[in-house]
Amino acid sequence: MELMSSISVATPDHERPWRSARRRKILQAAAELLRHASSESVQIEDVVRRAGIGRATFYRYFASKEELIATCFAQAIDVLDARLTAAAGSAADPPDELRRMVEALVEVQAEHFAPLRLLARSRTELSRRWRAALRELRVRVLALLRANFKRGIASGHYRADVDLETTPVLLNGMVRAGLMQLPELPVPRLIGVISALLLDGVLAPEGGNGAGQRAKLNGEEKRR
Repeated sequence: MELMSSISVATPDHERPWRSARRRKILQAAAELLRHASSESVQIEDVVRRAGIGRATFYRYFASKEELIATCFAQAIDVLDARLTAAAGSAADPPDELRRMVEALVEVQAEHFAPLRLLARSRTELSRRWRAALRELRVRVLALLRANFKRGIASGHYRADVDLETTPVLLNGMVRAGLMQLPELPVPRLIGVISALLLDGVLAPEGGNGAGQRAKLNGEEKRR
């Protein structure tokens, strides 16, 4: 599925190999800088210094810093879409597929999207394209999550009363909230917590206090 329409940046179709390699070098330098700083604080001088090129060389490939950042973001969207598509097509059982999708959502957004979030609050043309691209991406993510839940219900892995409209939205929101509110939390731990909360819940296993608590909750629901 094409997700880059809102932020597409022209790239020569038949660029020579050495030019393609240099373009990738510039993009890699920018991506590395953006992992540790906001898009507003990263300057062209920082990029050319890290890439080991001159400023004039930079402008042979990108007209501005905004165009460079848009290209970085477009590539990040492609990476996330590819990982989600791979997880959905892995032929794994629905819970394992869902864990892989959560892993992709957390890892890619933690690495590529967090440094750009300040851009979404600005009033520039680039920020408008950023928000439009995020809306396209959200539609794609929710569709894949919804398909997973639907398949899991049909296979008996998930409860039959899972809300197919609300649950994907809440899961996607949980990922975003975790990344924004807990930026220092190690990514593997965040993935594990979200997966466990979604697939296992917070109730104790059958037996002992877990069974008693479950019975208490069921009784309260019946009295309502």
